[in-house]
Amino acid sequence: MNQVFIDRSKAAFKYDPDIKPRVTIKSGQSIVIETRDPRSGALLCGEPGTLQPYPPPPGGRSNALTGPIKVENAEPGDVLSVQIIKIDPSSIAYMAASDNGFVLPKGSIESAHVGIVAVKERWIEFRDGIKFQKNTMVGCVGVAHPEKPKSGKTGDFGGNFDHSILKEDCTLMLPVFVTGGLLYVGDVHAAMGDGELSGGGVEAAAVVKLKVELTKNYQLAQPRFETENKVVTTGWSYDFHEARCMAVSDMLKIIVTTMKVSTTEAMMLISNAGNLRIGQACGSMEMTLRLEMNKFEKMKALP
Repeated sequence: MNQVFIDRSKAAFKYDPDIKPRVTIKSGQSIVIETRDPRSGALLCGEPGTLQPYPPPPGGRSNALTGPIKVENAEPGDVLSVQIIKIDPSSIAYMAASDNGFVLPKGSIESAHVGIVAVKERWIEFRDGIKFQKNTMVGCVGVAHPEKPKSGKTGDFGGNFDHSILKEDCTLMLPVFVTGGLLYVGDVHAAMGDGELSGGGVEAAAVVKLKVELTKNYQLAQPRFETENKVVTTGWSYDFHEARCMAVSDMLKIIVTTMKVSTTEAMMLISNAGNLRIGQACGSMEMTLRLEMNKFEKMKALP
């Protein structure tokens, strides 16, 4: 099958089932996607190392998405497995901080500013020798939903998880809600720490190569991730306890199903071989959690 390409000339800001598909692909086909940074380049107006005022986001017009991508034969009740094959971020990007009072009391941050950075092969370079490790990942991957959630939202459709594990060679499994699935991708970060505590990562436009597989008639309640060595479940909420319960409950199901152990034994394994990690916890959006388990024999994200 020929590789398909979709450019960034159009942006979406909702996981909207009513937008006409940009392209249609078959299960097993790869696609190359251009994505925008969340402000569609509007903040990239300085040289690396410079600071500039950080204007508030335009209402409903941040976290630009590319899509939708229709998958042939995808229907509600199916699953799309989206493998990240390659991510190439732009060479210039930005990071930001604002005194919004979500993480720290107002007045803790001097001012709301954007810092322009250079994206190198291994490093993010800011100014005066300040650099940190590049860790490129995709912040938003989701499918269309009848409720048309905004691009900054997270839910069973996927969305704005901001999990640093969603990088090259990771696969995200998403339940399908509308005919064709209608996949959207955006919000690539050249680097981001767990928690995304300023409300953003190193925001970059990018070129992302994906491979999409369709699994028919599989009842997946919430998104899951899988790498070569890990199975990962997810949870999201403004309440930590609720998000934690979602991630742990889903992992419990996977272990009981695949390993044929009791729920008691499964919980023992989760507590001692699992790691609960944070995607975003910046306060303005749902906290996203993930539970990572190194694979035991026969463990799969889709048992």
